Formats: sequence, C-alpha cells, structure tokens
Amino acid sequence: MAFLNFVLYLLKHGNIIDYLYYFSPNTLQRGTFIDVFIPGLIAAYLVQFKKEFLKKNKASIHLIANFLLFFGGLLTLALVSENFLGFNRPFYHFRFLSLLFAISFSLIIISLYMNNNFLNLLFKNSLLQLIGKIGFSFYLIHMVVLEIVNKVSLHNSLNFFISFTLLVIFSFILYNIIEKPSIRLSYRILKKLKLERY
Repeated sequence: MAFLNFVLYLLKHGNIIDYLYYFSPNTLQRGTFIDVFIPGLIAAYLVQFKKEFLKKNKASIHLIANFLLFFGGLLTLALVSENFLGFNRPFYHFRFLSLLFAISFSLIIISLYMNNNFLNLLFKNSLLQLIGKIGFSFYLIHMVVLEIVNKVSLHNSLNFFISFTLLVIFSFILYNIIEKPSIRLSYRILKKLKLERY
C-alpha cells in the first residue's frame, strides 16, 4: 500500500493522472504519510530478528547512513526550501516523497543502533539531544504556535525567530510534565509485567 501510494503521488504530481486519490483520508491532495511507518516497522523487525544479517552488512550500512545524512541532507535542503542559494524552490513538491525520506532515516537509525562511531559522535551534541527529546512535543504543537504567531504582522524572519523560541519553550515544558512521567510509568509497567525494556 505504501509503495502504491508513492506511485500514485508521482503520477499525480507528474500531471499524468488527476483523478486518483491517496489511501489516507488526511492527505489534502498533497501526499500521505502511510509510507513513513512501513520502513520504520521493517527497521524494527531487522533489529529484533535479523541481527546476524545486520552484523554481516555493518560496514555497508554505516557507509550508506553517513552518506544519506550529510549529502542527502544537503540535497534535501536544496530541493524543499522555498529559497535556497537562489534555487527558488524548483522541486518543492519533493518534500512529499515521504517513502524515500522514511527509508533513509530508518537506515540512519539502524546504523546508530549498531554503534556508528561517526554518527554517535555527532548526535552526542547536547543541543541535538535536547531537540531529540522535545521533538515529538515540538511536532504536536508547531502548527498551533505558527498560526498564532503569524496573525501578528511582523517580518518573516522575526516571525520565525519568535515561533521557534516559543516552540522550544513549550515543547520543553510538555516533555517534562507529560512525556517524561509517561515514559517512567511505561518502564514501571514493563518491569511489573517482566518484559524487556528497549
């Protein structure tokens, strides 16, 4: 389903078809993110049940992950930014090719799990660790904060700075009063049920 949805996206935005819709009801005709979950599930399966396969291909996985994070990241920035080094968003719709991004991030996560020294060193950065911790709260509330701040007529750069600052503050608060206690509770439940904690 994820792959077929990906194909439908390419056909629609390549102006080959215009009458087919995606599987997810929440697409707003801009793509869907059903395909984000599939590579994540496959990654979890590989880590849990195919450890020998991962161990055998460890060097290749690390090499691909390093390439995807840096060169793929720079390419993505150029493709999806509204204005990057004068490109003026020539491939802006690439941001909805979520299957490709999901596969890339899944490989990076697997590589980190397998102790990629280079990436581990990078992600030990305290600022990146903070962003990682509050990232889910950031995602959940970002649209609300952006909509409120954008009601004020300010320069775009100032709007961005205010929005980002407020999002970091609110996300940090949500992480500490909701997410962190919930995580501790889940660990207690796992311990009581005598299940392994990942």
